[in-house]
Amino acid sequence: MGQGGREDQLAAAAIIRAHHHFLQAVERGDETARADARDIVHRILEDTRARGSDAVDSLLLSLTGHAMGAAVALSRLNGRSFDEILDAVEEGIVGTPDPEV
Repeated sequence: MGQGGREDQLAAAAIIRAHHHFLQAVERGDETARADARDIVHRILEDTRARGSDAVDSLLLSLTGHAMGAAVALSRLNGRSFDEILDAVEEGIVGTPDPEV
């Protein structure tokens, strides 16, 4: 099994984007947008499950690949080590890049 099929790569990106919109909606107190974002994620997961366990595995690999890419990008933008970024993610304290960088 590779990094996931193209369909799963796109689904993983859509889940990440929907989760981002979900968090923005929570910050704004927009219950409609929050529900819409949650529905998108649930629909993608249901569709993936319907395609079978190989599709679920592929989606998980795609999500992992996107997460790794994001962690590497944050590491480079923040001038911090990859391990420091992962530690921050685990603690829920990922900072924003220094505006002067």
